[in-house]
Amino acid sequence: MNSRKASMRKADKPFMKKPMRDVLQPMFDDSGQSVDSVNDTVDVFDFNEGFNEKLIAYNEQISYIDEDYKKLVPFSQILVRVEVNPLRRNDQGLLMPSEQIVSLPTNSKIGSVGALKNPWPFSRIAHIVATPQYMKEELKVGDVVILANPVTEGKMLGSGDNGYINLPFQFLHPDFIEGNNMPLDPSHKGYGYMLIPAQAIQIKK
Repeated sequence: MNSRKASMRKADKPFMKKPMRDVLQPMFDDSGQSVDSVNDTVDVFDFNEGFNEKLIAYNEQISYIDEDYKKLVPFSQILVRVEVNPLRRNDQGLLMPSEQIVSLPTNSKIGSVGALKNPWPFSRIAHIVATPQYMKEELKVGDVVILANPVTEGKMLGSGDNGYINLPFQFLHPDFIEGNNMPLDPSHKGYGYMLIPAQAIQIKK
């Protein structure tokens, strides 16, 4: 039983192959002094050409919704599929990992701030997948909307070396059995779905 619980906890944090101190760059210690940035050889997630090509293909095919998701009818919230931001290139043409500024509590509970490599580079543009019955006139399947900025951002959970990123509005299909986090692979049929409150929508395009 204990081993099963341990494996479940590991599944909750699929891309964290290194302690959090190796992921934040730069990070600050309890005294407020900057500590060494992450070593270039640390392999937390592979932001390579293949991953970027999948991000681009995902955006191009985002309107093709899997049948399992088309059948769903939310009770009070809105099911959307969110577009991604392809990776940027630096002046040398090299792909840069997507990053998110986060506040991460240290083990001593004194806050620190850093830039976390985020394998879910979602934008604010989303496509309506399903709505409650009473919203079907206002929002139709396929409508494109702009979401409030925090909705698609990850949230830091835990502290110190046990901290990890979580997507608060992620939606996993009830039949999804591959962990408690959204898939990392943009080509996965369950990638990109979020269940959001109506007030998270700022504009309908």
